[in-house]
Amino acid sequence: MNAADLGARARLDAAFAREERRGLMLAAVARSVAVVLIIGWTAVANPERGLAYAWVAGTASLFLLTGVAQFVCYRRRLGPALMPYVFVAVDCLVLAAVLIVPNPFAAVQLPPPMPFRHANFLFFFVLLMQVTFSFASLGALPLSLVPTFAVPLWTLMHVISLLQLRRASASP
Repeated sequence: MNAADLGARARLDAAFAREERRGLMLAAVARSVAVVLIIGWTAVANPERGLAYAWVAGTASLFLLTGVAQFVCYRRRLGPALMPYVFVAVDCLVLAAVLIVPNPFAAVQLPPPMPFRHANFLFFFVLLMQVTFSFASLGALPLSLVPTFAVPLWTLMHVISLLQLRRASASP
């Protein structure tokens, strides 16, 4: 390869990197807007009030927080090239926790499968949208982390609830 080819290759690599960064920024913004809309919809449709409502809004805000953090990191060119994968893994962990951990302030405790019927499950589609927009060839790989995180969390929550039931039945 001659010097002209190397220069063209360097410009081409820089152009691809710039466009990938712009795509990641677009994905972070689109995801944040979707999360804001879901939070607004949840604020109107959720029957919970008080601390139970604050729990719902707070868990939804975790997704907004990670979306804004992604945008800031991509905008300022912070972090290594693996940063999109780290953010998807963090989002998978947050999604698993939001889906599995029950609202401790709810007036009526729902059975464990019920959160999948509420707005919390919409965050899976937000995560899927971001992975699709991220332009990363292996972007879907961290999506396998949702069950990886969810199953141990669900098991832990089930054991805790069984221990609480045993303690409640043992007390006079």
